[in-house]
Amino acid sequence: MLAYWGLQFFHFADGIPRNRWGAQLVGEKPLSSIDRQISHINDSLPHYRYQQIKQQLLQSKEKQEAVNSTFQTLDLGSFGLRNKWNSPGDSYLSLKNYSLDTQSYVYHDSGKTYLSSPVWDNFVINADGTVDYTKGHWVAKPLKIDISADDKPSEKSVNQAKIIQIPLSKQLSNILQVSLLIIGFVIAVLFLYVFIALPIAVIQNIALGEVFSQRNIKSIRVIAFTLIIISVICIIAPFVFHVIFSDVIPKELHFMYRNIFKQELGWLVAGLVILVVAQAFNQGKKLQEDQNLTI
Repeated sequence: MLAYWGLQFFHFADGIPRNRWGAQLVGEKPLSSIDRQISHINDSLPHYRYQQIKQQLLQSKEKQEAVNSTFQTLDLGSFGLRNKWNSPGDSYLSLKNYSLDTQSYVYHDSGKTYLSSPVWDNFVINADGTVDYTKGHWVAKPLKIDISADDKPSEKSVNQAKIIQIPLSKQLSNILQVSLLIIGFVIAVLFLYVFIALPIAVIQNIALGEVFSQRNIKSIRVIAFTLIIISVICIIAPFVFHVIFSDVIPKELHFMYRNIFKQELGWLVAGLVILVVAQAFNQGKKLQEDQNLTI
């Protein structure tokens, strides 16, 4: 079991270095119907007429994109819920921290989402483990998910985080929405208690001369363990979601697990540091008790 999860982690965090420079792609690049019309506008037309047709097509494209656009209804860091602007009843589970292959891109056509990417037919594996691709062809496939990306080649946004949107049934959407709202409420109450009420109580005790009291030590430990637990959950949860939905996430989308770890590392370190402070307070309490016994 541990070996399986270990392999999953390294598979999602790292990839095989691939060199596509100089590779030849045959066939026409897949485009949406509107983009195809734009690319086939007659160049011999008068300039004003050419621009007029192009502008009309671009406006149609913007309207089509507006139909597919969504808005965030609930955000819990690396995941949340989204709904369509033109159809609020259509809900999506949104997962962050994904990147798209540099030569793959997403486009919408007739209300559906497509992923266009090269399939490499000829390649050479070098001694250092890198792969040199020499020839391939374009393939467009429909997706069961949506990706918040422009209809442009992703080389313009290398290493930029993407959001994938997984459609949910109305029943599942309602269950998730209620569950996440409850979780969000619990987190808000926990935040107020742990990060506002407890620090104020510790400061008040110190002001009253009770520096190394058991109450202070307990409060500081609660703060430390809360930070550690929250950071661990925030690190593990996106990975669990990725494994659950791995069947519908195309291989051209790469899960940037290292980014999540870097984002949550600060909270984890803060929790460990505060835990050390709690231990120091505990040692101070023991020294104080020994001193009182000696006197």
